[in-house]
Amino acid sequence: MSKKDIGMKLISQSLFKGLCHTLGTPQQVAMRRDALDLIEMVDTLQGADVQFRFLPSGSRREGFRFKGSDMDIMLWSKDHKVIWDMEQTRNYNRDKHTLILSDCSDSPPGYTQLVLITQTNMESVYLACISSNDRLFISSSALRKITLSGLFPDFTEHGPCSSGFMYDMNHDTAHCFASDIWPPWAFPWIARSHVWPGSQIVNEIVKSGCHVVPIGHKQGNHEDDEWRISFSLAEQKLVFSMNHSQFLTYGLLKLFLKEVIKDGLGTEDKLLCSYHMKTAVFWVLQQNTIRDWCPQNLLECFLVCFRTCRYLEALTNLEMIKVKLYQICVRDMYECFKGKEIEASALEKRIWINKRKMVVAGQTNLEKDICYIKELYLEQQYSLNSYEDVNITFIPAILLLHMLEFLCYSQIDQVHVKAQSALQELESLVFEDQLESPSIMKGSI
Repeated sequence: MSKKDIGMKLISQSLFKGLCHTLGTPQQVAMRRDALDLIEMVDTLQGADVQFRFLPSGSRREGFRFKGSDMDIMLWSKDHKVIWDMEQTRNYNRDKHTLILSDCSDSPPGYTQLVLITQTNMESVYLACISSNDRLFISSSALRKITLSGLFPDFTEHGPCSSGFMYDMNHDTAHCFASDIWPPWAFPWIARSHVWPGSQIVNEIVKSGCHVVPIGHKQGNHEDDEWRISFSLAEQKLVFSMNHSQFLTYGLLKLFLKEVIKDGLGTEDKLLCSYHMKTAVFWVLQQNTIRDWCPQNLLECFLVCFRTCRYLEALTNLEMIKVKLYQICVRDMYECFKGKEIEASALEKRIWINKRKMVVAGQTNLEKDICYIKELYLEQQYSLNSYEDVNITFIPAILLLHMLEFLCYSQIDQVHVKAQSALQELESLVFEDQLESPSIMKGSI
C-alpha cells in the first residue's frame, strides 16, 4: 500500500469520527428515527377516522439534525386517490373515494397533469379545477394559493410548500395527493438487477406507492397546472437502508453543499440542491461503483459521489434544454398538420420531427484549433484537413446535446445501460435521418 493510500485511509478514519460527532452516531440516528416512527404510529391510531394524513419528510425524518433545518411535512386526504389508467378505477369504491387520473402525455418526465374523474368533497380541490376539453384538471398553482390562504394564512409559498414558523421551527408543508399504485413507467426500476437495495426493500417501496406534489416543470407546457411525482416515502426507505458510512457520506455532501458551494451565492445562483446530492448517492450505490463503504474509505466515497453529482447535474440541464427545443418542434409540427384532411403516417411525422429538431436547433460553431472535449478531436481534425479555408466545425446543437448526454453517462454508468441507450438515441439522429455529423459517432462504448 502506497503512502498516499495510507494517508487517505487515516484521513478517512478521522473524518468518520468527526462526522459521527457532527451528524450523529449510529445509535443517535436510530433513536431520532424511532422517535418520529412512534409519533407517526400514535397519529395513525388516533386519527383512524380523520380525513387527512401527514408524513414527516426531509432531512429530519432521515435522521439528520442540521442547525436551522426545516421540518418538512406532506399532507394529503386519505380518500383522494391518484390512478394511472381508467382500468384501475375498479380497485376503489366510488362512493368512498375521489378518483384522480394522472395524464403524463403532455408533461416532461417526472411530471403529470391531474384530471378529476369523480366528485370531491373538498372545496379547495373543486375550486382549484379548470375545465379544458370537457375534462376537469386540478391546477397545482391554484391549489397552492387556496391552501395558503385557507390553512396557512401567515405562511408564504416555497416551491410546492406552504412555509412558515410554527412550534419553534420553520415548517414546509406540501398539500399533495397519494397513489397506492406504482407508476407504470417506473416498473423498469423493479425489474432492474438490484445490487442495492435488496428485493425486500424494493417490494416495500412498490407497495407504498408514491405522491404528487403541487409544482410544475419550469420548462413544461403546463407549469401552473402540472404536478411533480414524488417518491419521498421510497427515498426515506432507501436512506434507512444505508449503512452508517453511506449515511455519513450523504451527510457530508449536504454539509459541503451548504457550507462551501452555496455560501455567498444568491438564490438564483444556487442550482444544486440537497436532492441532487441524495440522487448521486443513490446512483453510486445502485451502480455498485464503490465496493467497500467503510470508515477507511469515507473520503473516496465522498469524492466519487460528488463527481457523480456534477455529471447528474449536467444531465439535468441537458434534459431541460432538450425539452425546450422539443416544445418548439412539436408546436411547429402541430401547425404544419393542423387542418389537413390527409394525416401523415406515424413514420413521416417522426422523420419530420427529427428534421425539425435540426432546423430549430441550428448549428454550434466550434473553433478547429481548440480541443473542447477529446471525443470531438478527430472530427475537428477531419474538418480542418477537408476545409482548410474554414476554421470552424459545424455541429447541430441538438446533436451536440445528445453527444454530451452520452459522454456524461459513460462516466458514471458502470453497467452501461443508460450510456448504451443514450448512444442508440444519438445514432438514430445521425444515421436514420442521414444527417451530416461527426464520424466518431460510429463507435461504441
